[in-house]
Amino acid sequence: MKTIELESWEDFVAAVPGMQRDQKSLEDMVGPLPSALFRGHASDSWTLQTTLERKVGGAQSLQDYHQRVYDSKHQMEAYSGNKWNVPNPNDFGKVLRHGASFADRMPALDYLVYLRHHGFPSPLLDWTRSPFVAAYFAFSGVQKMEDRVAIYALTSAERTMQTHGAPSAFVKSLGFRVRTHKRHFLQQCEYTVCIQIDASDRWVYGDHEQVLNSDSQPALHLRKYILPAAERPTALRYLDMFNLNAYTLFGSEDSLVESVGRRVLGY
Repeated sequence: MKTIELESWEDFVAAVPGMQRDQKSLEDMVGPLPSALFRGHASDSWTLQTTLERKVGGAQSLQDYHQRVYDSKHQMEAYSGNKWNVPNPNDFGKVLRHGASFADRMPALDYLVYLRHHGFPSPLLDWTRSPFVAAYFAFSGVQKMEDRVAIYALTSAERTMQTHGAPSAFVKSLGFRVRTHKRHFLQQCEYTVCIQIDASDRWVYGDHEQVLNSDSQPALHLRKYILPAAERPTALRYLDMFNLNAYTLFGSEDSLVESVGRRVLGY
């Protein structure tokens, strides 16, 4: 991972065209590439952890996690009125026996994304294809005790967004073509998953940052832009000028009130 320290919000705005030029130059050589992905953190001390890692902890096996997801399905369908195609645990176990190829078409992805958006601890790490949406999330959530925020950028030098260093541990993009909550589209979301084999020969959800940094054949490149947290008013005012705010990203009445409050109170 390459760390880039910036002194101001203006420095980040100026860096974005350079990111786009780098992507275009690489595409001129190798052809179309996946979109760069971005993720904002309200503290530069946070690592690339999923909500499953933060809230549950430990290495969760795919089979055990799928059982929990399957157990939640009938309750969520009864409440929401939606229906999801979630294989039963026995069928899911058969899919896992095909090896790493199961991640090419992640079972029940629509439902996993739905759960992720509504707060269910998830192995999916959410990103956005917009550096400025990522910047909004970095600055909007910053606390007074924090000195610096971080914006991660993940790019691929190949036509797939996936590591290739070892078949027993990989990070892979699951794409953005899912049927789920409208926030997914408002925020230009995309998701990655980190999967590896543990000492008991089980597929488990792994640590994104660890696998990305240990990849011996890096096809994915991770950069971390660090900015002063004191730039928060400047950044949020700039983003709101382009109508990028809580309301346009969440579309709820609560987010409308939040956006108006920031405008009238000076962010």
